[in-house]
Amino acid sequence: MITPAPFSEQKSATPCTCRSGILYVGVILITWFMAVVATGVITYVMPKKFESKAVIQVKSSFRVGTALGHDSLMAPLNTPQHFTTSEFEVMRAQLTLKIVVQRLNLTALWGVTEDEAINLLRTMITTQNIRGTDLIEIRVRHTDPVVTRDVAKGVYEAYKKRREDKVRSIAEEGMRELEKAILDQSDVVEEKRKQRDNLLRRNPTMIPESTTVPTNMEQMQQIRDQERSSAVTALAELDTLIKMIDSLGPQEALSYVANLASAGDDFKLAYQEYQQQEQLLAGMTVEGDQSERIAQQAKVESLKALSTSNLASFKDSLKLTRDSKAAALADLEKHLTETKEAAVNQVILMNSIQGVQKEFETKQAMLDRMSERLAMERINLKQPMELVVLHEEPVVAFDPYSPNVSLNMFIGALAGLALGLLIALMMRLFQGRCKRCSGA
Repeated sequence: MITPAPFSEQKSATPCTCRSGILYVGVILITWFMAVVATGVITYVMPKKFESKAVIQVKSSFRVGTALGHDSLMAPLNTPQHFTTSEFEVMRAQLTLKIVVQRLNLTALWGVTEDEAINLLRTMITTQNIRGTDLIEIRVRHTDPVVTRDVAKGVYEAYKKRREDKVRSIAEEGMRELEKAILDQSDVVEEKRKQRDNLLRRNPTMIPESTTVPTNMEQMQQIRDQERSSAVTALAELDTLIKMIDSLGPQEALSYVANLASAGDDFKLAYQEYQQQEQLLAGMTVEGDQSERIAQQAKVESLKALSTSNLASFKDSLKLTRDSKAAALADLEKHLTETKEAAVNQVILMNSIQGVQKEFETKQAMLDRMSERLAMERINLKQPMELVVLHEEPVVAFDPYSPNVSLNMFIGALAGLALGLLIALMMRLFQGRCKRCSGA
């Protein structure tokens, strides 16, 4: 059973507890004050760093529209994320920073080598993308505000120079390739022109743009066809006439030929005389003068022989005429064949000329477009490039970026308060343990 302490002992313990509480509060305040003072001293002696930034916009390439409506050799693409990330590294690359070191003469300013100056610059520079935009911040932090401003501006200018030099080099290389292609295309155009001219020399009257055979050749072909048709008809009529005469008897043949318009007046007169004398002979009686009858009969026989001879001559003339017309028809058919072959050759030649002319025009049009594009690219290359646009120029900072006095003092006060509470707690635990030991 625990017996309560006497009243006198409880009364004496109250002043001791108050003194302990005051001690703890004092420890906390002293610790907090010392932490604040230490933070202030450290913040004061810390080197002051100033920050300067440049805000730029990087375009993936340089666009100037050509007269042909095509993209330039320096036409831009969309700006993907990997492009921006790559450009961050280019801004902090050794070649870029080397230009900055040389322009600002940082080796003499800092008393270091070029490689050391580049390494120092790399620790000073940070690049980041402004969220939601395609703008890039180039931040530089250093103890000298003027150097900070100059480095930020130098990084922007060095990166811009490298980017423009790269694009210009790509454009010039493309132009050299285009010039080479133009020379090759010129050779092709000249070859097509010579080929066309050689074909035209075979027929100077032919027009390359014509789509039909020349008119005089068509007319000549039509005349020759008409002549052939007439010759064939005439030859067939002669063959029919000869066959008809051969199929008739002597008297029928003489009568038939005498009625033909082509028989001739001599044949007709001789045949008419023969018919008249024959009729006279038929009218003479047997009882009449026999000598007169014999003379008339001799005359009739003579006229008959003459008519028969004329008939044979007429038939021979018909055959000669037929042979002549047959030969003429053969020559005409030969000429027709040659004319047709010539027409076919002309068509082939015309098609060849038109084909070569079309190829020549196509190649020439391509050469003209290439030459026009080259001229436009040369104009584009002389124009100012806006590959890197400066939106915010770096300036000299009057207030240091670090140390942040307010933030440091706030952190120091919190740390001092926490440390004071920790010390007071440890003192309270230690004091309680000592009392238990003394009571035992």
